[in-house]
Amino acid sequence: MTDKPLWVSFYTSDYAAHGDRLVASLERFALPYHVARVPKRGDWHTTTRWKPEFIEWMRAATGRRPLVWIDADAEVLREPVELRSVESVSAVEMPRTLRSCGRWMAGMVAVGGPDAGLFLADWIDLCAEMPRTYAADSEPFSVLGERLIGGRRAVVSLPHEYGSIDGLWEHPDPVIVHHQASREMARGER
Repeated sequence: MTDKPLWVSFYTSDYAAHGDRLVASLERFALPYHVARVPKRGDWHTTTRWKPEFIEWMRAATGRRPLVWIDADAEVLREPVELRSVESVSAVEMPRTLRSCGRWMAGMVAVGGPDAGLFLADWIDLCAEMPRTYAADSEPFSVLGERLIGGRRAVVSLPHEYGSIDGLWEHPDPVIVHHQASREMARGER
């Protein structure tokens, strides 16, 4: 098994242009990836809540290879050096002023190490228990990020430049920028 993580994502037809841009950015840095176009699973909430199940399915399909989930509307702009290997569950910690959907950003989540399976199982369960939260996958992810697993916090913090958000929380030299396409989509679906 290789230590180099596989970058994974999925997108629906509404996000096809974003998915294409993500793939081009992964190829630019020769990052191994599996990005899938999938049918909608109902409304926006139902589709986004499928994220941890997709990640777990990819872990099983790759022999528990370390993965980096990246939302289809994100883009890699610089070499992601911090993610050359993945040995824990890692994400970007949001500043206090932007924590309306939780402490942890679920748009880019590195998944590896011995606790990854347990974390993903709990994330799947919590998404089912919290079906109509505004940020369908982020709020349950943030709840889990505060838990302790094996005496340490379940989620390890990555630098801000991995979680730059267009027009909201921008970093001057981002590694990954999240374009937040859901803001562009009609909110009536939610």
